[in-house]
Amino acid sequence: MAERKLVTLENLTTFAGEIKAKYAKQADFTTLQAEVKALEAASGEHNKIEIVKVNGSALPITPSDRSVDIEVPEDTADLTNGAGFQNKSEVETAINAKLASTYKAAGSVTPTEKFAAAPSADEVGKVYNANAPFDTNEFFVDTPAHNYPAGTNVVAVDEGDESYKWDVLAGFVDLTEYAKSAKVSEDISAAITDLNISDYAKTTDMESYVGTQLEDYYDKTTMDGKLEGYVQSSALGDYVTNTSLTSTLTAYVKNTDISEIDEATIKALLADGE
Repeated sequence: MAERKLVTLENLTTFAGEIKAKYAKQADFTTLQAEVKALEAASGEHNKIEIVKVNGSALPITPSDRSVDIEVPEDTADLTNGAGFQNKSEVETAINAKLASTYKAAGSVTPTEKFAAAPSADEVGKVYNANAPFDTNEFFVDTPAHNYPAGTNVVAVDEGDESYKWDVLAGFVDLTEYAKSAKVSEDISAAITDLNISDYAKTTDMESYVGTQLEDYYDKTTMDGKLEGYVQSSALGDYVTNTSLTSTLTAYVKNTDISEIDEATIKALLADGE
């Protein structure tokens, strides 16, 4: 006898829910079918891409599979504007060339012999150490002539247009004989103390003081304005001054003196005058 299983109402409800979730209703299917037919009637190709362009130029479409082949350059030489770009090999060559031209120690030389002529192209980048003092000449970048001590480093450089010259590199400057600024200030202070001039006014102090004292005085321009309209002494040169008049009249007899002369004296004077 076959086994029988009883289905509860709850089981049937669950089964119905699964059917609804997995399968469409007849009405829904009919609606979808109508929409598909409407699209087919309108060609159904509203989203179809008919032309593919690259930089504005249309590419050919392969009819058999409706595909488009877009070529992507694999070398800068294939680019229309790639003439100025360098590939890996060219970059490495340029870097190696620069590294080859960097400074290279080339030993010690006698300046009067080594620097008596311009360097060659093969010497560019080589650094020579001068074993004696020397003066630069027309074969140096440093012109006019300057004197440099022994131990100075000089490098050969390319000036362009196949012109090569010597160039003096910055070296060590012996400053042991020079005083530091702090020492100079200290010595000046000590000298002022020794000379006992700390109580004297400085030039700037005197200038400030004199300027202050002269503030209440007129300068020439102001004084000329104040005296405008007055007669200058030079304009009175032809006139007799009080002093000169007094000096001239001393030789003459005063009126008071004449009144004191008696008659006898007058007669005597008149007699002498005859």
